[in-house]
Amino acid sequence: MSLRLIEAIVPQRTEEEVEAILKDLAYVDYWKSAINDELDLIRVFVDIGHSEAVLDALDQRFSYLKDYRLMLLPVEATLPRLPTPEQEAKAKEESEPGDESRQKEKENTQRASREELYADIEANYRITRQFLTLIVLSAIVAGIGLIRDNAAAIIGAMVIAPLLGPNVALSLATTLGEVSLAVKSLRSLAAGSALAFAFAVAGGIFVDVDPSLPEIHARTVIGDLDLLLALAAGAAAALSFSTGAPSALIGVMVAVALLPPLVTSGMLLGSGHFAPAASAALLFFANVVCVNLAGVVTLAMQGIRPQSYWEAKKAAHARKVAMGIWLTALLLLLVVLYLYFQR
Repeated sequence: MSLRLIEAIVPQRTEEEVEAILKDLAYVDYWKSAINDELDLIRVFVDIGHSEAVLDALDQRFSYLKDYRLMLLPVEATLPRLPTPEQEAKAKEESEPGDESRQKEKENTQRASREELYADIEANYRITRQFLTLIVLSAIVAGIGLIRDNAAAIIGAMVIAPLLGPNVALSLATTLGEVSLAVKSLRSLAAGSALAFAFAVAGGIFVDVDPSLPEIHARTVIGDLDLLLALAAGAAAALSFSTGAPSALIGVMVAVALLPPLVTSGMLLGSGHFAPAASAALLFFANVVCVNLAGVVTLAMQGIRPQSYWEAKKAAHARKVAMGIWLTALLLLLVVLYLYFQR
């Protein structure tokens, strides 16, 4: 069970209001302590799936007050151990029919809160020296693996997974209707892709690349399974951030769909193999569309929405527009691919 500790700094004499807010929400426990003569510290111990509801309820009530602050902290462990969901369900069945305690079942999203997702993604998509260094290292390792037809080396490049952050950030931005986040994530994705492509082209100039090598040839032929892989990678990437799955493992899936065809295209272009280079580039762009399309659908299906009604309405419109753009781009790419391979 993933747990979170929510800490809220609120004015004193608000304990009754806090209890009224939490009355209809699911939580494990909460405590209050005085910070000074004017402020109290409220701690709410909650399951990760219920954290968003508690955050939203407290924020809507106290956000306009002076000195208000809301913090969300991960809980690694707690003693005594909490009962499992199965044990809670059994205890509920054994309770008296008239028992109306807060042990009753509440809606559980089984995902991290909106604010936690935003914070996690924000730390992984910015154009920093570390991000650019990882791009260069992953491109070099992937290039060596492709030239030597070494699948293990290619997988090693995928584990670095530098393109995971920008793609998930773009999916979240589309889901929430965050234009500024979408622009920043697109900028990071473009910068990272351009840098990896440039290093791959430079490598292709100095090293003779054989288009017939299996690992390289596989990235120059586009089929239905390749697009299905990209869709699965996008969905897995979105799930990894929203449920706390290991990002390195999901990064491998995203890198499978993006990094190898990008590096393949650059090396082939640098070596003068223009036709297969174009095929690998088309695969890369088709995969970018599929990864983000699947990511938006996955996040939307998990119920990730902005907090306020008007923001949710704006986000729904932005999501429809973005989905239309991604679907149109995918259809255009499919037409281009069909015409290209029919020559």
